[in-house]
Amino acid sequence: EFRVQAIMGWRVARLLLLLPPVVRAQQPGTPQKPPVCDYSLIEISEECPSAYGFDWQVYHEQLYQARSFVFAGQARESQEAVLKLLEVVTKQFWFAFECPLAVAATYFALAQSFAFQGRLRRALAFVHMGFIFVRDKGFSECTPWPVQGWDMLLAGRNLVSWARQLDDESTLQQTPAQFRLSQQQRRS
Repeated sequence: EFRVQAIMGWRVARLLLLLPPVVRAQQPGTPQKPPVCDYSLIEISEECPSAYGFDWQVYHEQLYQARSFVFAGQARESQEAVLKLLEVVTKQFWFAFECPLAVAATYFALAQSFAFQGRLRRALAFVHMGFIFVRDKGFSECTPWPVQGWDMLLAGRNLVSWARQLDDESTLQQTPAQFRLSQQQRRS
């Protein structure tokens, strides 16, 4: 009986060695390496094909350029340029869903801009707007757009925490408890 198990185990191991590396990596108990991401190989036209003739590649370049104004000491110009880009793609709101990560990246860039100015409630509003565009497919951590899932998630978490602290400070303690939301109710 032991010999049968050893032979069967050896045959399975031999078969696994004959399989391509991708299939071998999917076997249970085998540690999986995260896929290597080279976003420079991703074509914008493939990630965001346009049914309306909009050039998302140009938008991509303009978004990076608008964000870079900050490093030239032109924070206000950067914010205005990003707002103009946002206006282009959200003038007809349905159109923005043609390339959701592009629009989420634009909202995230505005959220960062407002957060740097200390306008945190407005930053939180822009993060929430950005989440509208990733609700169906979620984030791809390998994208050429200047937004990553963890960046937005952590920004949203930290901004909500900050807003809750302000809300707690503004709650009147003399208001009877039955008319206030408990900590548990607010988190759900």
